[in-house]
Amino acid sequence: MTQQLSQKRFSINDSSNLNQQKSKKVKFNNINRQEEAVESECSNKNSVKNNDVFKNRGSPTQLFNAIRFLKLDNPSVNVLKKMGFTSLLDLKINIIPSRLGQHVVQSFDESTMSMKHWRGDIKITKESVKEILGFPCGGLKINAPERVKSDDACIKSWRRQFNKLEKDTIKVKPKFVVEKLREAKNKGQLFKINLVVLIATVLFEAMKDGTSNQRILYSISSNHDKINEMDWCGYLIDCLKKCKKEWNPNNKKSYYCGPLTFLTLFYVQKIECNFMNIDYSQLALKTWNTELLRVKESAEFSYLVVKSHCDGNLSNDTQKGEVIREVVREENNLKEDKNLEIAVKNPVDLKVLFLP
Repeated sequence: MTQQLSQKRFSINDSSNLNQQKSKKVKFNNINRQEEAVESECSNKNSVKNNDVFKNRGSPTQLFNAIRFLKLDNPSVNVLKKMGFTSLLDLKINIIPSRLGQHVVQSFDESTMSMKHWRGDIKITKESVKEILGFPCGGLKINAPERVKSDDACIKSWRRQFNKLEKDTIKVKPKFVVEKLREAKNKGQLFKINLVVLIATVLFEAMKDGTSNQRILYSISSNHDKINEMDWCGYLIDCLKKCKKEWNPNNKKSYYCGPLTFLTLFYVQKIECNFMNIDYSQLALKTWNTELLRVKESAEFSYLVVKSHCDGNLSNDTQKGEVIREVVREENNLKEDKNLEIAVKNPVDLKVLFLP
């Protein structure tokens, strides 16, 4: 078994335990040549075939779209704050890069509730969820049944608002929930419920058919004034376990429907990249955006980190006119180490040095 880590995070640039004899150094003097060489080198072993694309329902796009207009409206902002979801106002992620998303889901072990990494496992707890997302961990447990009944009062009442939008109001897509939030003039009970349905769908558990998570209605319909007292962190833990068990990566029709955004943020927050100028002391939702996730993905999969992707978030050395990059891939002989079997599937370690 891999060693459990006591520290909160560790660095992707820490190569003290790597096999230095297998390290390779590649230097480039021209940025365009850098990109061409790395793309050519990585095109074969790192390319994703169409039938191998990571399929998931946990894209944050619809929630990102909603937050963009909600945070411009003071009454909506106040509702979000009272519900305990203030941190969502800092959401700057509209897409989870596919390779990174697949990697974090595959690295998550639901039996031990930990993120597997070749340097050790990182436990995921309710406190971890609070630390990453800043969501409430109240005393009211959230119970979401496997199936919803169309004749239940809370389900019928919620679906009624979509009669003019959806021919089949049983299957309500998240984009229609976003439209209802945009149109809402009254920020009352229905507005709160629609917000929670969207949040639950995007950040907790999406439906396999791409529709909204109506299961959450059973917990919030009668408690819409106690949303900030609910155990959202515990609910996310439950969704992590359930959705990983249900996901079959060998089935081309299988979609991962779990908390993809959380898993991604947890991973990038705990596995540091020292060449990125990231403030790891802040809430992950506030720190990370889509472009930074793409940089992180590039580092994880041994692509060259291009300065233009980073939007000024690399170290100060990169501000020089002609930046010479040294890409060091440390290829540890992991296959021969039975104690680190999980590492065989992980990307090679990458260190990017900015030379004077």
